[in-house]
Amino acid sequence: MMISANIPALAKARRSNTLWTRLCSMLFALLLLASVGEGHAAGSACPKMPQMSPEMGIISRYYGPSVDATFSTMNPKAVAEQKPVRTRIGGPVVALNRLAAQYAEAESAGRAQVGECITNLVHEMARTDYLGEPRSREDRYFRDWLMVAVLANLLGLDEAQLEGVLDSPTRAWIKQAADASNAFFQSQPVDNHYYWSGLSLVLSAAVLKDRSIEEAGQRVLSRGLAQVTQQGLLPAEVARGKRATHYHLFAAIPLAAMQQLSLIHI
Repeated sequence: MMISANIPALAKARRSNTLWTRLCSMLFALLLLASVGEGHAAGSACPKMPQMSPEMGIISRYYGPSVDATFSTMNPKAVAEQKPVRTRIGGPVVALNRLAAQYAEAESAGRAQVGECITNLVHEMARTDYLGEPRSREDRYFRDWLMVAVLANLLGLDEAQLEGVLDSPTRAWIKQAADASNAFFQSQPVDNHYYWSGLSLVLSAAVLKDRSIEEAGQRVLSRGLAQVTQQGLLPAEVARGKRATHYHLFAAIPLAAMQQLSLIHI
């Protein structure tokens, strides 16, 4: 059974399954987008709308091959320059994470206000075409990571609330991001970035109930699992030299998440 055809089962599983909760927590922590800082209690006014833009501006923080052929050595200057850029771009997702955490913790009767804030925020993402103009490979990688967070948060909503979020512009925005990611990675190496793209596709399919997007995501999963050697290694991540362990873990998260989602047949 396709995940996109089984949203009620997925909703039931995600609300009761500790693995789903841990998966979302790992995703947000990994992306340094955890729900931290002061929040807004359910029943209060929505937080100020964060700045959003289609433009991104992500560049690699690693030294190139002239310094390190394995791309495993961070360039301190690039790290410093990218910090405010990534903070700005990730701001709307930080806001969504906080609201989603409040929504999950609220009693059923108290979710309406937080749900309205989530709806307004996601509609603004769609209206401004947030993340919609990636110009570099790194922009595209970063967009997939952020879209995974957005989509996982949406799947934490009650079904009726989710339907309220998914107006036509929002559906089009999510589908455009999924289609663009799928098209881009047709000509890219099979590595951790490809797997994160696959997870964004699987989650997009679950939100939109789109069979064609899910099939694209399942192809990523199948191709990714086929990369695993008899020793349990991923060749593209082994090639990352001194950061091979880090990138094996980074690659394993989307692969494991896609595999877990593919097993939901409730």
